[in-house]
Amino acid sequence: MNAKDWTGFDTDKWNFLDQIPEELFSEAQEESLVQSGFDFAYAARLFFLVSPSPVALHAPVLNADGTIRDIELLRANPAWYRYRPTPPPENGSLGTDTRFKFDELVPHLQACWDTPRGVHTQRLNIAEALSDPESPYRYPDSMFSADYQLVTHWIRIPTDQSEPDIILEFCNDLDRAALENYAQQDRRLEQLLMQRQKWLGDASHELRGPLNAAAMSLNVTTRRNDLPEGVLATLKIAERSLLQMSDLVRDMFDTAKLENDAFELSINPNVPVHEIVDEIVDEFASSSGVLSLRSVPDQTIEASLDRDRIRQVLRNLVSNAVKYRQADKQATVAILLRRADDTHFEIVVDDTPNGLGMTKTDLEALESSEPFWRAATAIAAASGTGLGVQLSRKLVERSGGELRYESNFGVGTIATVRLPYSLQT
Repeated sequence: MNAKDWTGFDTDKWNFLDQIPEELFSEAQEESLVQSGFDFAYAARLFFLVSPSPVALHAPVLNADGTIRDIELLRANPAWYRYRPTPPPENGSLGTDTRFKFDELVPHLQACWDTPRGVHTQRLNIAEALSDPESPYRYPDSMFSADYQLVTHWIRIPTDQSEPDIILEFCNDLDRAALENYAQQDRRLEQLLMQRQKWLGDASHELRGPLNAAAMSLNVTTRRNDLPEGVLATLKIAERSLLQMSDLVRDMFDTAKLENDAFELSINPNVPVHEIVDEIVDEFASSSGVLSLRSVPDQTIEASLDRDRIRQVLRNLVSNAVKYRQADKQATVAILLRRADDTHFEIVVDDTPNGLGMTKTDLEALESSEPFWRAATAIAAASGTGLGVQLSRKLVERSGGELRYESNFGVGTIATVRLPYSLQT
């Protein structure tokens, strides 16, 4: 393409558009400049606005011998200063006063000015750029690969013969590179999540058989009447521990099925919901660490639901209420079963005033649905995996309801399970 075909200038100078690497300047952008019919300087300014990642447009200030002594900044891209504490320089300012690392920039501009084709390129390993605390190329949350190349181009642009040439500085698109890098990380993370799901499913499936066999054997043994009292007490402890392990394996298995969308509810019609509450109260009332466990159930409530899964949810909530209590205090847990409206009922588990409670930040993290998340205070108070909380939420949602939490740190938590009387499928 000849410069005079679209600029109107009769000049032998090179066309700067032909010098720009194709991957940095699309045909559509070039065509828009060709049709603009303006001079090189205007085209350069326009290119600055549409190019992938412009840095600056410079007007060199020359010594008598043709060397560059300063730079007038015609235009700056503020995006390149977003992670620096200082504001971008003003258009028209001189480089000696305002530009980042002026002494390092001038040799590149001089090389561009002196090169016959008017093009100078620098390739810099991104690790070197990111290691510089003052670098304008820093992305605080970026994870570029160590061999990623930061490529900067300086191009000398001819202008009208009455004006000095200008230099356009632009770089490969770090934003796009970061997005591509994040996309690659997302794909890798997705692969890891799929591997984790498969592992959860396979491991829990393999563990369920031996655990069920051991639980049945212990159950039969503890029913014997000829066991010494000390042996029976020990076997009971082993049985409770085995049941806890079975619950964990069941949570793992259910989590894997839910994440793979392979989970199905077994709906039982007309279930007296108070019976589920009564079963949980009987299970935990005599637990060590429990000062009081009382229930206020509306015995008239019946619903169509998966009895075992709702019991699993309620058991998890009460177990957490008993487990996560204030130091040197016993748990005080109240379970309320009530009608919410004509279509829904609620099960409320309240561990105030002796519960650990959660901070606002903890509640926000809890709502993030991260499967293994646990509050720092909970980690310090008792062992656990964090699977049960999110699994309970998913089971309630799969049952057509919702699970809400209200909490005051150092006071306790109120968990509310809201469920429909009849699940609409």
